[in-house]
Amino acid sequence: MDKEQALKQIEEMSRLISASNRYLFCGPQMMFYGVLVMLIPVIEKYSVYLTFGYDFNKFGMWSPYVVCVIHIVFYWTLFSMFGKIVVQKFGSKNTLELHPLIHKAFRLYKPIVFSIFGIILMLAPMGEPGRFILPFVLILVGILFNLYGRFSLKIVSWISWSYIFLGLVYGHLTQYEAARNMWMFITTYWGLSYIVMGYYLHKETRNERAQ
Repeated sequence: MDKEQALKQIEEMSRLISASNRYLFCGPQMMFYGVLVMLIPVIEKYSVYLTFGYDFNKFGMWSPYVVCVIHIVFYWTLFSMFGKIVVQKFGSKNTLELHPLIHKAFRLYKPIVFSIFGIILMLAPMGEPGRFILPFVLILVGILFNLYGRFSLKIVSWISWSYIFLGLVYGHLTQYEAARNMWMFITTYWGLSYIVMGYYLHKETRNERAQ
């Protein structure tokens, strides 16, 4: 009886962890986010760093903070609005009630997101956001996805390590002028990696539903 109970518990844990793929992510949503991330260099270029021709220098020492707040509000609205549309159209997250400990672990994204916003505002006066902010953001996102990867697919963990590695390398290279535009290539990779993760997560979800 003890052996049967242990096997049932293992099976239940396996089911919960497997189902967490759908709880955490919507594959099509991840792929769409990837496309949006890849478009960031284009958006930044044609909006002239999201000032749209307006001279924010009149705000004096507060101008970098104003521009960063505009970035946060613009991209948060863009990703949230279109992300909800994609979820409603192509599928929703899993409604299975997970173990409270797993559920608490998934809530780590809140302090991570808060830290990202804080870092953006803290480093805003230092100069070009792409050179100083992006390395820190990549590392934090890498840590977040590394946690999620432990409850999801291995490819999520692998990609999370690439974010951390790129963040550390790019943080070192920012001291060189030759790396000034490297942020555009990193952002492109970031978007492509989202698309890859979304594809495999969507594929895994379809396989689970087919069983």
